[in-house]
Amino acid sequence: MRIRKIKVITTVVLMVLLMMGAVYAEETIIDLTGLELEGGLQFTSVSPNELYIEDTHLSFVIGGKNLESIDLDSIYLLDTTVNETIGRVNYARMTMDHLVFDLQLTTDQQFENDHQYEFRFTKEYSNNVYRYRINPTTRGKVVIQSQLTNNMKQILEVSLVNLPSMSLLEDSFVLTDEHSKLIAYGSVEFMSGRFYLIFDTSKLVDPNAKYYVTTTVSDYSVNIDSDIGQYLKVTNEPYTFNMNDELFEYSRDHMNRYYIEYTGLNLDPNDMSRIRMQDSKSFSSSMLRDVKTNSKVDIKYTSNSNGTETLLLVIDKDYFEQSSYYPVFKVDGIEYESFNHFTTDNIEEYSTYYAGEITKNLITLTNKFSHHMMDFRGFGVGVEQSYGDLVELNLEYYKDVFDYYSVYRNDKIAAPDMKSTDTIIRTVSSPIINIKSRDYRNHAPLYITLKQNSIYIDLPGYYTFYQYDYLNENWKALETTTDKENARISADIETLGQFVLVNEYKTFPDIDSHWAKIYVENMYTKDKVSGANNQFRPDDTISRAEFVTMLINNLEFKKSEGEATFLDVSSSDWYYDFIEIAFENNLLIESENFYPAIEITRIDMATMIAKALGDIDIDLEAFELSFDDCNDLTDEQLNYVKINNSLGIINGRNDITFAPYDNATRAEAVVMISKLLQLLSK
Repeated sequence: MRIRKIKVITTVVLMVLLMMGAVYAEETIIDLTGLELEGGLQFTSVSPNELYIEDTHLSFVIGGKNLESIDLDSIYLLDTTVNETIGRVNYARMTMDHLVFDLQLTTDQQFENDHQYEFRFTKEYSNNVYRYRINPTTRGKVVIQSQLTNNMKQILEVSLVNLPSMSLLEDSFVLTDEHSKLIAYGSVEFMSGRFYLIFDTSKLVDPNAKYYVTTTVSDYSVNIDSDIGQYLKVTNEPYTFNMNDELFEYSRDHMNRYYIEYTGLNLDPNDMSRIRMQDSKSFSSSMLRDVKTNSKVDIKYTSNSNGTETLLLVIDKDYFEQSSYYPVFKVDGIEYESFNHFTTDNIEEYSTYYAGEITKNLITLTNKFSHHMMDFRGFGVGVEQSYGDLVELNLEYYKDVFDYYSVYRNDKIAAPDMKSTDTIIRTVSSPIINIKSRDYRNHAPLYITLKQNSIYIDLPGYYTFYQYDYLNENWKALETTTDKENARISADIETLGQFVLVNEYKTFPDIDSHWAKIYVENMYTKDKVSGANNQFRPDDTISRAEFVTMLINNLEFKKSEGEATFLDVSSSDWYYDFIEIAFENNLLIESENFYPAIEITRIDMATMIAKALGDIDIDLEAFELSFDDCNDLTDEQLNYVKINNSLGIINGRNDITFAPYDNATRAEAVVMISKLLQLLSK
């Protein structure tokens, strides 16, 4: 009996010791950096494989084998130089053959260029620690995110890392084969919000060869985001650059069928054995909807002139349940997933928004998934709704029901036909601007704006935005403002749609080829100068009273109460107020008479302009005039000429002749006042 008890005790002790050994056994670190199969795991691709010292948030996509055994909660980022954990996972998910996770640096942490980093993790039910080493870098790079296709025109989607723009590398890309033979030089295009490398090859690339893209600009690199390695191969894999979200949303809101349009490469449906829609919330077979063989689906394929392809699926709405879907394409027995998701819904009379009452609509949710599938915040409703609920949509937040309606009308809208006359010129000074999207969860006012130094804006006069009105089928003017300080022209808008900028100015037939044409038109448009019988007579002389009137009209000085200053100016004269204002503001020299009907001389005009400028910081003694006919001017008059000439307000009749006592012309008066106003505005 005693012997048996000893055996039992001995057995228990041995078991405890074994357990303690298991608990306290030293961890084994297994390195996966070399992409070899180790410890039952293998990484076949890791993106990105470098850390950029400006990053504080990193998203990794890892391809490999047996990834499902990884404990997602165990992933962390380690600075091995100081042996400190600097980043933790805040999101991770597993697909069939990829691990996707986001790493967030801990507070006040940043990458150091001379440190070494690796992310570590464990497998479930294992004490082994796996690591993958990553190098920090400040080097800019272009990452290629697609493969070659069996076409002579190759289009490769790229993303930029540590690069402010593609202009640094625009003409530097080269496509070579595995023997370093030149295949083609590349160009860069920006399409649908993304950068693409375009290579026009003289013949089809070899489907069995490896290809490489490099840049001739030093300090920058080209990387390839691929499962197969840092080279390109010809593939039949369908690749979608983007889904036309606006077209889908319009069809969802206003049509009986969904319009699902993809742009990409290898999208010819004749090369696909199956196209199905995968429910992103369920992987059951009942949710695998094959659209290629279904009578409720129309498929249209287009090969575009820029080398891309468009696949349009027009699908009956009752084909879907309310959920989120993405397409899966099957080619040569392999299925390829696209991550362009879309969300369907089943709201009664959803397509009648634009025909209903503008302020609000009452609708009933008819699908049991509505409470978590519909985002009503976009319509001003911030609470969850359940199956069968009556929902009130406040369309004040929806802004206007014609947004989508105006954006996706099939009829082509022509620019407005702006009628002009001999004296009023109206021209469309911009192409049609199509504003197609907005964030309905941002309730800030909408507006349209153009910079004033834009290529569209090179004429005098006023600018007005016009918007196409689909209800009345015409263009309507919008209240438009010009911000001179920031050089912008803007208008508040209530809806999306089509807009043009229209320039309107007034002119005279007799200035069509005159050197002062633009100055006269600008002032005439602002009603600061006038003519007679549709004529301006630019080369006629101008009286002293007319010049003072034109000057005060533009300076907009205010009149104060006072008695007549000059004996030859009566309160009944049309120019009386203007002369009084000019005198009160020290623009005129004090004397008994003003001589209003006499033509003004160039020196008198220069005197008034200089006085209107006020104190100017100019070294008049150092400034030398080139004119040889100013010797008999007083020192004060000479200074007035210097002020005007040094600031570019007035020039001579030629390089050496100022002609101070010649009578000024109406055109000269307009140009001098215009230049004065430009200086005062600064």
